[in-house]
Amino acid sequence: MELISRAEAKARGLKRYFTGRPCKHGHIAERSFPKSTCLACKAIGSLAAYHADPKKPEKLAARAAYKKRNRAKINAAQRIWRRKNKSHCRNQRREANKRNPERQIAKSAKYYAANAEKRRIATREWTAANPEAAKLARQRWRRENPEKAHAATHNCRAQRAAVDGKHTAAEVKALFQSQRGRCAYCQTSLKDGYHKDHIVPVRDGGSNWIRNIQLTCPKCNLRKNRSDPIEYAKRIGLLI
Repeated sequence: MELISRAEAKARGLKRYFTGRPCKHGHIAERSFPKSTCLACKAIGSLAAYHADPKKPEKLAARAAYKKRNRAKINAAQRIWRRKNKSHCRNQRREANKRNPERQIAKSAKYYAANAEKRRIATREWTAANPEAAKLARQRWRRENPEKAHAATHNCRAQRAAVDGKHTAAEVKALFQSQRGRCAYCQTSLKDGYHKDHIVPVRDGGSNWIRNIQLTCPKCNLRKNRSDPIEYAKRIGLLI
């Protein structure tokens, strides 16, 4: 904030100015012109007077009644103000989200759950109207969310094949940790990539639930292919 003396504020015709020095109560805040009143002290005094007002309950009741009678008028005025101050409203929302991210996540989840069908319709309409932009958006999402994209692909394939079950990226991540980041067969590190193998092949009745998924290196998964898990384990010497 710009430092301005009282004389400068008077010369420039300002109603407020900031010296950077604390008032007698220790507040470092703007001051009003011409009385040089500390605005922080003024706000505290106004708040104390408001709470000490014996007519406070009646005033609150009257304010609530007015809002109830004029709800449509108030909402219209707020919409007009928000349209004229979009940047300010956007910054306020960002600051509020930074202060309380959990509240924003819960609020978003509640909104998405209540408007799931509406969002699906809007997404389909936007995709049909903007095919190139939608394609780029999908590609960007897959690059930024490889695990979620992989899980979605597996679930779609299973759904088309009428296979029971589905799994999430979070479940795959937990499986990766439980396997300590190593192939289920050869114990090779999977940090550079892995395949999701159906333990019991889908064509033999295996499901797409996470309990029927194991993570393997690409080499082991291609070797196993659609083999029975017991037969393949015997073939590579893990079972006698």
